[in-house]
Amino acid sequence: MRYNVPTRQYSYDTSFNTFAGLPPLTPRVVSLRQQLFARDW
Repeated sequence: MRYNVPTRQYSYDTSFNTFAGLPPLTPRVVSLRQQLFARDW
């Protein structure tokens, strides 16, 4: 007996393209700016 992979029925939900369509508590990054950089040798 051999295993056969089932046919999957899935697609991308286009409502995720807008912020209003994202699930609650989805993390988001508005902006990220580096203020200080120092090397520790």
